[in-house]
Amino acid sequence: MRFEEYVRRVETEAAAAGPAAQRQLALFRSHYRLARQVLQRRRALGLTQEQLAAAADVRQSEISRIENGRGNPTVLTLARLADALGLEVSLRLPSDG
Repeated sequence: MRFEEYVRRVETEAAAAGPAAQRQLALFRSHYRLARQVLQRRRALGLTQEQLAAAADVRQSEISRIENGRGNPTVLTLARLADALGLEVSLRLPSDG
């Protein structure tokens, strides 16, 4: 099974399971969106995880966990990473579609 097919299956199952499952799927997506954003920005700046760790005063192992989607960073950790990456932490209304 291809990844895209798997994602469609998960979306279909969440839709069938109802609003609670759909909210859980949305949270899952947000978690991995954050991981992807940190990874992409770090790479765009040409930084290694070790360099980012030093700039943000965050352990390299924590950066690795965040980028792999296994981390659960605090707001302070996110703020430190955002500052080192030239970003800001914010909450936004979800877009339609």
